[in-house]
Amino acid sequence: MLLLTLVTSTGLSVLAELRLRQNTTALVFPVYTKGTNTIGYTVANGNTELPCFYLWGMQKDDKKANAMQVQIRYKLNGSSEEHTSMTFNIYAPDSNTENGVKKFDEGYAYNAIITLTGDNKTGGSTGKEWNNGGVLPTDNGTCPNTGGASEHICPTSVTGGKTPLEFVAEYDVNNAPAGQKALRTSHSLPPVVDDGYGPYVDITKATANDVGYYNWEDAKALFDGSNPALANYYLPSQSQWFSIIPSGDPKIYFWSSKSITSTIEDAQIGELPIKNYSAEYVTIREGDFYVTYALRFKGTEWESAWRYSYEGADGNKQMIIKSVGGLKGLGIRLDCIITPEFFVNNPSTIRILSAYGSTWYDKGQDRLSGLGSSGDYWSSTPYGSGSTYYLNFNSYNAYVGGSSGRTHGYTVRPFVRN
Repeated sequence: MLLLTLVTSTGLSVLAELRLRQNTTALVFPVYTKGTNTIGYTVANGNTELPCFYLWGMQKDDKKANAMQVQIRYKLNGSSEEHTSMTFNIYAPDSNTENGVKKFDEGYAYNAIITLTGDNKTGGSTGKEWNNGGVLPTDNGTCPNTGGASEHICPTSVTGGKTPLEFVAEYDVNNAPAGQKALRTSHSLPPVVDDGYGPYVDITKATANDVGYYNWEDAKALFDGSNPALANYYLPSQSQWFSIIPSGDPKIYFWSSKSITSTIEDAQIGELPIKNYSAEYVTIREGDFYVTYALRFKGTEWESAWRYSYEGADGNKQMIIKSVGGLKGLGIRLDCIITPEFFVNNPSTIRILSAYGSTWYDKGQDRLSGLGSSGDYWSSTPYGSGSTYYLNFNSYNAYVGGSSGRTHGYTVRPFVRN
């Protein structure tokens, strides 16, 4: 049992009890808006002991607010010792805008996701979950019967299943001579030298197992049959990359809390197009960095949980992607998976994309840009007559919607056939 006190930036507080979900440190509770400077709470909703908090102080000068600052004070397992979380923001969802400004609406229910990552660390974000039909909690402290204000018990374990991440090769294409190209066996950075005009790969120290940088035409030619070791691989299209990094505006974030509670996406898994599937995302702070969790391909045989992180020492960053498949019909919700342990305790596929940056030719060398901080990976999909779509990740986000000139040197991460 957690004893929670929700504190706003104005110092007002609400007290409620919440039963912590089994095998998760995520607390999810409905939050209601009810006008200016209103405080409300419940200690129990039937037998679920799930609190309903109001958002208060959300309107100022007749304008809708788009965020609020809160803290959580909590006690664990009946202990008399009280802990105080760091202050964090709850933001209005992207889908709820008025004249281009995100806002909370009075009389609507929102779902706040708060993850305890330690005694004094908390991350939080919100998304609009359902419309409560204008029914607000009554003054005697009961929650409206919306179908959302009820406790959801997360499954303790899953057996796992197929996930699109399995189509991604474990390593990038190496720097071997023509006809001998193959996948690398490590994620190490290449040896670098700087002549004062910018860094470039030191070919006197580079080995065949170092990462290769390829312009788009050369990247396509890797899979023309001339490299036997790559016969079972191919250069993925933009739609196939969408099965790993979602389509549309960036949804994978590494720099701030964010929540996307419902979005419709398209992707291609192998040769199979998947159209109009539902997904949801939340980015939360874990320790010193932000992590994005997602439920993707909901309602399809590819329904799966995802975790995206941007990790590593400065100058040697990596995007680490983990996925657990086989979730269709199990009732897994986003709050069930927003913990690193879910991807440790259940069968998980892991892929690492390293921040090898890119190259461009200048003053007699293929100069490196973004080495150790960003990654650029080709797709096979052209954009117009002189550009091509590619995957980029950096300290802010991951995205496959951008295009680049075809003479740049990017990394090649192939996908596996069948």
